[in-house]
Amino acid sequence: MAVPWLSYVPVPGIQLAAVWAAPEDPLTRYHAKQGGALVGLLYGWLILIGFLAGISDAAGFQATMGLLAGFPLLAALVGAVWGMVAAARGRYTRLRPVWDLLAVFGA
Repeated sequence: MAVPWLSYVPVPGIQLAAVWAAPEDPLTRYHAKQGGALVGLLYGWLILIGFLAGISDAAGFQATMGLLAGFPLLAALVGAVWGMVAAARGRYTRLRPVWDLLAVFGA
């Protein structure tokens, strides 16, 4: 039995384990692509904000960087739970910002 919901666990590269478990399952490949993009974008965003937060020690700047990291983190976690539930139920749910980026880049 494939586990397509595994792709939404926020560990980069874990979607490969789901694809290796069921390489011919279209549901698993769909969620691996979408979940991998979601996790990759989340980590990329948090790394970028982490580098930018090191620019200044001003309290206002640090608070702004915390907000710039916190809101997308919350949105990504909600999207990951949404994707996990959809994958566990066997549905092809599109997580709009991630799906739109995948469509733009032709993935």
